[in-house]
Amino acid sequence: MDTIGQWPDAPAAADLDVIEWRHLAAMARDSYVRVVYKGFLFPTGHSATLVKVTERKCQAVPGSSTLGGKPAAYLRQRFFIVVRQPVKTYPAHSSQPHQGRQWPFESVRITTLVTPSLDDPSLHGDAYDLEGQGQKAFWPRVAGNDYLFHLVATDGDGQKSEFTTPLAFISSTLQQPADVVSFLEGAVEAYNTAAANEQRRNRSLQGQKVAFAPSSKKDGVSGGKPGDTSTEVKIITLGATLPSPSNIALPDTQARFFPTWQEAEVRLSAAEQTSGGSLPGPVIIQLHPSYLTGGFQPASNPAYVWAKLKSGVGLSFDGSGDKSGGVITPNINIGGLSRSIGPVGGSVDTVPTTFNPDQFFSGAKILGGLLLAEIIQAATMGDGRKTPKLTNHVIYPNGNNLLPPQALETRLDWKPDVKADPMGIFEPTSLTSMEVKGVFTTPLDPPGEPRYNISGDLRDFWVNMIGNGSLLFLKLHFTKIVFTAETGKKADVDVDIDQTEFAGCLEFVNPLKNFMKNFGNGMSADITPTQASVGLNLPIPNITVGIVAIQNMSLGVKLTIPFTGNPARVRFNFCEREKPFLLTVFAIGGGGFFAIEIGLDGVERIEAALEFGASMAIDIGVASGKIYIAGGIYFEMEKVGQPDETIALTSYIRMGGSMKILGLITLSIEFYLGLAFQKPPNELWGQAKITVKVEVLFFSASVELSVERRIAGGGDSESMVAGGRKPEMVKLSAVAGGDNIGGFQDLVSNDEWIEYTRAFAQVPV
Repeated sequence: MDTIGQWPDAPAAADLDVIEWRHLAAMARDSYVRVVYKGFLFPTGHSATLVKVTERKCQAVPGSSTLGGKPAAYLRQRFFIVVRQPVKTYPAHSSQPHQGRQWPFESVRITTLVTPSLDDPSLHGDAYDLEGQGQKAFWPRVAGNDYLFHLVATDGDGQKSEFTTPLAFISSTLQQPADVVSFLEGAVEAYNTAAANEQRRNRSLQGQKVAFAPSSKKDGVSGGKPGDTSTEVKIITLGATLPSPSNIALPDTQARFFPTWQEAEVRLSAAEQTSGGSLPGPVIIQLHPSYLTGGFQPASNPAYVWAKLKSGVGLSFDGSGDKSGGVITPNINIGGLSRSIGPVGGSVDTVPTTFNPDQFFSGAKILGGLLLAEIIQAATMGDGRKTPKLTNHVIYPNGNNLLPPQALETRLDWKPDVKADPMGIFEPTSLTSMEVKGVFTTPLDPPGEPRYNISGDLRDFWVNMIGNGSLLFLKLHFTKIVFTAETGKKADVDVDIDQTEFAGCLEFVNPLKNFMKNFGNGMSADITPTQASVGLNLPIPNITVGIVAIQNMSLGVKLTIPFTGNPARVRFNFCEREKPFLLTVFAIGGGGFFAIEIGLDGVERIEAALEFGASMAIDIGVASGKIYIAGGIYFEMEKVGQPDETIALTSYIRMGGSMKILGLITLSIEFYLGLAFQKPPNELWGQAKITVKVEVLFFSASVELSVERRIAGGGDSESMVAGGRKPEMVKLSAVAGGDNIGGFQDLVSNDEWIEYTRAFAQVPV
């Protein structure tokens, strides 16, 4: 209005953002001024207004001057923001880059419609304003702290997430003219990267589930389910982007920026449920570039990968092989997330079109020793069950996701094709199959203990326990190894080895196999929290040929599958240390045993022992006595061919005798001499001991004198050889001082003695 009361006939300024101005004045004194400025909240794009109210207030004059304490009329000014558009939907405009795939929410509702009085942005500098724009672009703050708006965001699956975040106010005058694009570029860059804005970007969602991409149900896939692109979010890092192109003409109701998410710290509940524990380190995901540019196009993204991990995370079963059957520990180096198969292994910088076991698995093993990547054939990504599929679903009552969920269910499904490994240890046949299935359920309503049901199944294959070709040592044919585990039930392992082939130094056992099948089953099974063992111990009948007798023979095989990720092992034994075979010829006897433990990583342990001895006794009525001599040797070798290989060798001789008078007095004496060697630490020890014992009726007393010396080598004087065992402790019980050697009449019958003497007689007997 001019001085004569006329309004000028001129267009309004193009950069005017004032939409309301109320001005009350009396006698040229302002008493109340309310100015409303139009703008948008950054980065969500909600329409909002900044309200500046200036009021004249009667207040006492501060200070101690002559006017101090007297009333005065002061102009007081306050700012606050009013949200004009509580609900914003996305994609907000056709110019939003990548059809809005950078933002996981379809709508965001701001429940904070009016802020409290804000700090004056023009008085506080860089912590408040954006790019030096003062009141036109600033971060609302109260008492020096960012004001937090409360948001309720809804994703494509209808899941709602509540969180708080600072939102900047940007005037509409900084939206339309082409010369402000550079300002917005700077504001977006500062928000996305500046350290000062890091706390503003990182917002806590406290484990709420967010669908970062359209689920298979959302996309109308046949049999699709909601939740296959959802994950629990701990912290989401927000961002912003400009329209494409940045200078496109936009309606007055649309901001020239759009919200994005840069990365998120998430919890992969499917992987955690399957492995039985938290994954190592934080799991940070980012939107996969191929999904960002092309979405879920089968031609360019056959695996339906939507996210990649900022740093790969290992899904390990080494400490919980009981949940994968111990048969297979499918450790996965998770590199991304797929809508169709869940976690994707290996590098996913580019979308994988084939399932490559070398990239997918990280140290994954079968039977604890064979690398899984070496026996699994490559397959086309998403080719049925040939790629590991780990999916997570929320179970709702009657499928209604508007009701509270009943349970969280994770499924593991995998049935790959297999091949022989390069070392020739694993030999598949035309009928070989491998399968892992599992269901993991966590009840939510009502809450309860997690449940699982999982099985590992491997059928029809050969395993060369050590060596191949001319160096073949032991070869086993497995008809099946089936493992089942269920909550509240003891794990069950079903192992069927129908063929065993020995070679090399064990080839002599092959002729005994058919002979052994006629004597009992001898099968045993033992399952503990750390391993499952299945053993077979078959006795061999005693053999007596004239004065020669071989007794107490047995042959055993034991398969152990650890749940800890260690290699599976087979132990073969001919007799046992506690039950050696006995060989007697007249009054001379002896015994021994042999055992070898072989793992898929080599020979774990070899031990063998032989013992010999003889005894004679005389009884003349009033007195009786006996003398004996026995000796033995024990050999043990562990970690064969490995850097920590150990060798122990012990030999000893025992001799003694006893005399009994009138059955009342007994005098016995025994002398022991032993040598023991251990490597490392390359020590040779000797021990000598003499024991004298006297018994009179009910009274007995004994005296023992012994001496131990290190003969060669060095080290701790307190150490002993043979793994801490003293030399005499490795003796067998085959002779044991002659007690197990029967008398001559027990070994040879009268008819056998006559037949024996006739063979050497020159005249008829």
